[in-house]
Amino acid sequence: PAEGAAPADGTPLAQAGAGASAALMQLSGRALQALDARVAARIAEEQRSLAGQIGFVALCLALAGYLFHCFFLVTRHGMQELTRHVQAMAQGDLQTETRPTGRDEMAEMLQAIGTMQQSLRLLIGEVRDCSSDIVAFSGEVSQGTADLSRQTEESAGRMQESAASI
Repeated sequence: PAEGAAPADGTPLAQAGAGASAALMQLSGRALQALDARVAARIAEEQRSLAGQIGFVALCLALAGYLFHCFFLVTRHGMQELTRHVQAMAQGDLQTETRPTGRDEMAEMLQAIGTMQQSLRLLIGEVRDCSSDIVAFSGEVSQGTADLSRQTEESAGRMQESAASI
């Protein structure tokens, strides 16, 4: 054939094209395998990250549940103590002592009720003292009245005797 003219038979060109195409397919297959490996690694990494996040959220929820349970127990104990104390006072027992725990509002309320109870004890003590004094004074008044009555009767008897003798 002439220089610069294409060979009449396209076999070597077809073979070169088939070889290039096969090499390209092989390169493409390796690229897909590498891409699949990277995608699989990324999926595994994301799954581990998601599992870690779910674990962290579960731990936070468990901690929040524990804290709410502790808050419930403390509040319930305070309310039970308050109820016990108020019921004892309603039944006339002013000798119970409050046992506040902590420095929260419930403890402040129990301290205030304890102070109120102490004031009531003092007031009732003063009323008792006053009533004892009233009983003592009324006894003296009664005795004085009896003495006055006896003296009045004696005077009346003397007056009758004087009137009879006149």
